[in-house]
Amino acid sequence: MRYFIVCVIAAALLLNSSFVFAQDIKYDQVTGGQVNEALDNTTHVRFLPTSFFYYLVRTKELFSRFFKASSRDRAQFDYVLSSKRLKEAYLLARSGDYKGMGNAMSAYGKALVRTEDQLFKARSQNQEILPIVEKIAANLGYQETILVALENDGEQNGVKNGALDRGIASFSKFVSGLDEMKPGLKGRYKVLTDFDSDPIVSPNPSPQPSLVIESSSSTKPRRIIY
Repeated sequence: MRYFIVCVIAAALLLNSSFVFAQDIKYDQVTGGQVNEALDNTTHVRFLPTSFFYYLVRTKELFSRFFKASSRDRAQFDYVLSSKRLKEAYLLARSGDYKGMGNAMSAYGKALVRTEDQLFKARSQNQEILPIVEKIAANLGYQETILVALENDGEQNGVKNGALDRGIASFSKFVSGLDEMKPGLKGRYKVLTDFDSDPIVSPNPSPQPSLVIESSSSTKPRRIIY
């Protein structure tokens, strides 16, 4: 009997230590309130890519971008589009459409690349870009919150999406580009460090206003339907 009790205690201690270790390496989660705040501060999504009318949205975006007068204006517009694509990815994931989410994440990464390219082009043309860079940097915390929510959703549902990893790598690369224009921005990013991203691009840390805290796995953001 004594031997049995000792075995039970040892097993309990081992289980507890394993649980603590799992908690230590568990990726930080965000609360439903934080995700909702990020979504509320992101461009409104009228139609998802699954909608028959979605092509009208993309057509309108192309025309609107074409008439932007300067590289600086196009950079600002492209950043807004990146946030919109990311929001679409989140809403598609919450509906269980992970293939659609992957496509939206690819579009998100491309929009970030265009934003960075236009910012560097504007700088080469001696346009004042610092106010836009600061505005984008202040807003990136919302994108980070959505990215973390997407990663957690994939982990909870056993979904591994390479497009999400590439999107996160694009986020990190974008932060590095902004840091070249305004040194010191990298230090504001604390979260995106442990993703399996593109090996060529090393993920970097993340900024306010995102407040990332650990929550229980039962915490689920409320579903937003447009």
